[in-house]
Amino acid sequence: MQSPTGYSLGLFDNYEAQQLEKKRKERKEAAELALLEALRIAVAEITIKELAYRLDVSPSLLSDALAERSSKGVRAAWLITIVEMASEANAAAVTNAVLGLRQTLEVVKRKPQLTAEEIAARAQERFQSMGAVGIQIWKEITGQ
Repeated sequence: MQSPTGYSLGLFDNYEAQQLEKKRKERKEAAELALLEALRIAVAEITIKELAYRLDVSPSLLSDALAERSSKGVRAAWLITIVEMASEANAAAVTNAVLGLRQTLEVVKRKPQLTAEEIAARAQERFQSMGAVGIQIWKEITGQ
């Protein structure tokens, strides 16, 4: 939880955000690998030579992209041709992998942003839970 000034009001807020980001990255990588594997299987069925001819690219460029040796990777425009040329099962696997990316990336919804009033109320509760010292600090902070 962040205060309006940007300071954290909880010890574990940063840790929770880091864990959410870590899970999101892990799921994204797994989804990308699943899509790449589905593409590799479909292209193996079609053959690199035939697909490269249809895409008007060199077979080595296509091989490098599928093996993740190319910095450009698999081009989005290639997906249509791969799905068009692949068997029904492999085409379904590729399209399901693409559609699965969206579901896979939604790990955990982040907590809704709190309003300034809600942040102040939570901060006041925390200070009051500290006893007399916390109440005194809260009074000094708020000028009461």
